[in-house]
Amino acid sequence: MLALRFTQKLIKDMKVTPVELHEVDSLFSWHVNILQLRRKHIVFVNDKSVLGTMKEMSLYCSDVYSKKN
Repeated sequence: MLALRFTQKLIKDMKVTPVELHEVDSLFSWHVNILQLRRKHIVFVNDKSVLGTMKEMSLYCSDVYSKKN
């Protein structure tokens, strides 16, 4: 199972409630944070490989924000 572990900053920004997870293999576990440059970006870092990637938040979360507002 894929596990996305949001930082408190991202949880607050996305207005979501965290869920407790059981043990997950670190290969499938990612830490996720938010970074404000000119626009908001989401940073994903794999727990095992420490491989990171960054995506523009508005591309993926526009539907989520429009439904909550």
